[in-house]
Amino acid sequence: MKKGLKIFGILCLIFFIAIFSITFFAKKYFTSDKIKELILPYAEQSIGRKISIDSIDIHLFKGIEVNTIAIQDARAFSSGSFLTANKFILKYSLWPLLKKQLMIHKLIIVEPSISLIRNEAGNYNFDDLLANNSSKSKAKREPESPAPASKALLFTVSQIALQKGTITFLDKSILPSRSLSLEEINFEAKDISLNAPFQFSLSAGIPAKQQKGTISVTGHINLVSKNMDLQLKIQNMDLTLFEPFYKDAIPLQLLSARLVFSTNVKSSQGKKILSKGKITIDQVSLLSEALSIKKPIKNLDLIMDYTIQMDLTKKEISIDQINLTTLQVPLLISGKITNFDSAKRTLEFSANSKKIDLHKILKAIPSALLPEIVKQMDINGKLADLKIHLKSSPDHPLFAYQGKVNLQDITATYKPYASFVPTLNGSIEITPQEIKILPTKISLLQSQILLEGLISDYLKKPFLTLQIDSTFPYLANIYKAIPKQISPMIEKIEIKGATKLSANLATNLKDLSKMKYAGTVELQDLNVKYQPYSSLSPNIKGLILFDEQKITIEKLQTRISQSDLSLKGTVIDYLKNPSFQLDLQSTFLNVDEILASFPQKPQSSEDTPKTKDKEIEPIDLKGLSASGTIKITKSLYKNLALTDTSVQYALKNNLFEWKNFKTHIEPKGIIATNGSFDFSSLKYISSVQTDSVPVNKFLSLFYPKIGAVFTGKLSSSFQVSGTGLKKEEIQKNLHLNSSFNLFDGKIQNTKIGEGISSLLKIARLSDLHFDSMKGKMEVIKGKVKLASRIVDKDYLIEPRGIIGLDGSLSLDLPTKISPKISGRNKMFSQYLADDKGWINIPLKAKGTVLKPKVSIDTKAVRKKTEKKLKKKLKEKILQELFKEKEKTKESPEKNLIKDTLKNLFK
Repeated sequence: MKKGLKIFGILCLIFFIAIFSITFFAKKYFTSDKIKELILPYAEQSIGRKISIDSIDIHLFKGIEVNTIAIQDARAFSSGSFLTANKFILKYSLWPLLKKQLMIHKLIIVEPSISLIRNEAGNYNFDDLLANNSSKSKAKREPESPAPASKALLFTVSQIALQKGTITFLDKSILPSRSLSLEEINFEAKDISLNAPFQFSLSAGIPAKQQKGTISVTGHINLVSKNMDLQLKIQNMDLTLFEPFYKDAIPLQLLSARLVFSTNVKSSQGKKILSKGKITIDQVSLLSEALSIKKPIKNLDLIMDYTIQMDLTKKEISIDQINLTTLQVPLLISGKITNFDSAKRTLEFSANSKKIDLHKILKAIPSALLPEIVKQMDINGKLADLKIHLKSSPDHPLFAYQGKVNLQDITATYKPYASFVPTLNGSIEITPQEIKILPTKISLLQSQILLEGLISDYLKKPFLTLQIDSTFPYLANIYKAIPKQISPMIEKIEIKGATKLSANLATNLKDLSKMKYAGTVELQDLNVKYQPYSSLSPNIKGLILFDEQKITIEKLQTRISQSDLSLKGTVIDYLKNPSFQLDLQSTFLNVDEILASFPQKPQSSEDTPKTKDKEIEPIDLKGLSASGTIKITKSLYKNLALTDTSVQYALKNNLFEWKNFKTHIEPKGIIATNGSFDFSSLKYISSVQTDSVPVNKFLSLFYPKIGAVFTGKLSSSFQVSGTGLKKEEIQKNLHLNSSFNLFDGKIQNTKIGEGISSLLKIARLSDLHFDSMKGKMEVIKGKVKLASRIVDKDYLIEPRGIIGLDGSLSLDLPTKISPKISGRNKMFSQYLADDKGWINIPLKAKGTVLKPKVSIDTKAVRKKTEKKLKKKLKEKILQELFKEKEKTKESPEKNLIKDTLKNLFK
């Protein structure tokens, strides 16, 4: 027992002596200056930077402490430090010190700070460090013998720790310059070995406006085999910190966005890397002045699970799968990137989605990003089996290589027009050369529209070709669904029938002005009613052909009750300067029936104040031209039967002309006219010829009241000119010259005839029968100058003078009466008769056409009689008439004759 205690005591003594000796040796041999002499030259030569150390302390058990170390920054960037640290603690092994060797097994760096800078040219302040290491690794030189002093340093580290570090990055390449930093950086690696895997961990804090973010990396790595297994996590990273780096590329102002990221990275022999993880971006809020978005946009969260492999040998990245969800749209993405580190880089991706709910997408998209019209729409339906393949290479920019999507029951309801709900079903395919619109059907209120086409060379010179076929069997359903607020006319119109549309369209989508299209419209028993004129209900059918230059009306047939119309022709350049060539035909046209369908204007009473209508302004139709013919076999206008009506018309440079107008009035009458109307000045000129036309029917066309007065057959020639379309302007500016011959006729129930009969006591003259009525007439400045001759076997009347268009009269009516008629009035026969017994009576008509005042022209009578004859005749007549004056009372007839004679012989 005593022997054991003695041996233990000896060992303790030896241990304490050894410890004392080692401590003494370390402090004497490895002084601060000695270590600086050993380390600094080697380190400065390695990095090409000046290194400063404040002091180095050696503790037997604590190890070596390097206090306040600083590595100078590159001179081109700053005069400060690239790296600083409060302490470097190197823990060494004691036994190698006995051999004068320093073996460090643990390195601790306390509060390091690294300053990274990118200058205006885009260069970094550590580029020279990377260049030095690269050049040294490539340099081929003989190994140098180590310096004697360096033999004392055997540097092996099995554990490294970094405590409370900071990295600051200052970017001067953007304006204004922006800095980012990592704080509270802690790193630890244990059991570091070149032959076996070792573990390490890294954590750091990310400054933020609100919640602080963190980064952590844990795992193990084998430096020899280059195998590694890492876990990376990012929590609450504020993405607004990076806005200066992307703001020029994206026209958005990021107000807030948070990144949460976790991934597992595995590497095999440094050749293949596998990464699996999840990315979440939420709390997104942004604005955009460029897009006029003034309210924050939210709900743009993104969630993504992914599996990616990288083959460093093949220089290839394989995206096994990315499950991406944003705006409630799920997408499955896969693909690869080859030659990722060279200019021959190629990318190829595929995106798939089984079903995309359009309603959910629109609900998820921020309102500020939607056009106003979309905000008022309720869109439902699905995009099914979406497949898109994207590919990019140095020879070709990014383009849609292949894709397909099915459109399933997509409806779009525009709220103001909620009665219209079209439903779309179809498919779209994308190839490198074209986008195909496979047969796609649009259903709307029992009608269908079929679309099919393609867009070729869609990335460079997109060219669209489209085939449209539509059938509208129930136009009434569609028309009833039209919102009434579009126009008050909608409620007053009723449309029935069916129509078909077929069209082909071809256009360069970058220049729509060169669009080419052609098609047909088939109208099938189209019926249109307008409520105020509900009895006017045309039925239309026919075929219309069209293209970008011309509309061709093959045959458009319309029936209105008993009337029929057939239209045929073309319209050229109808979008810019339309030119019409239209021919109208009808077998029967009842104008009276059509006009009767229009409501009549209520006639104003005499007490109702009359308002003067404004004259129609001149019309500019210089861009419009038209020509064609009108042929009507039978027509009825104001009970006047017309047959074989035809005319040629033309409109050019605002001038409308009609030629060879001709119509027949039963039984043998003919009306022919030529003329023109200038829309720019409202001037018109026309010539009219009539032959054997029933005058009562002819005049009834223009003046029904006058037409009822005349009968007979009219042959005439008229030259008419004037300006204006309103009644007052016509009366003011109308100019007319005519010669006419009315034969085998009668003027019946005329006030002038009644006035002559009453004045002369000749009852028969109340109806003026005549064999012929010839004359000339001129209308100028609102007055009709008349010179005519009415000839009958029993009388001759020669009206001469003025008839105002307002109905006023100022006519001389020289009248000759045969003995057969004048015999009834012996007084006129005895004193005004000629050698053949015809009496000549100069009459006048004043007043108006409706209320004429007929009187004898006494001045003319005086010239025809001698004074003596007057006196003798007067005495004789008075003696005979008044010899029994005292016995009998005068009769009314004698009083009338007496008054007449008094006036006659004044």
